[in-house]
Amino acid sequence: MDQEQHHIEITRKLKNAREQKKLTQLEVEKLTSINHKTLSGYEIM
Repeated sequence: MDQEQHHIEITRKLKNAREQKKLTQLEVEKLTSINHKTLSGYEIM
């Protein structure tokens, strides 16, 4: 798996985990103190 494929896999896993917990990005931001731009950047793809 090359670096780009690895990145895509990680972003999918993060988004899927959030959605399985039925959390919005805003809720995750509050729980983790990760700012909006950073979290959104993690889930892009």
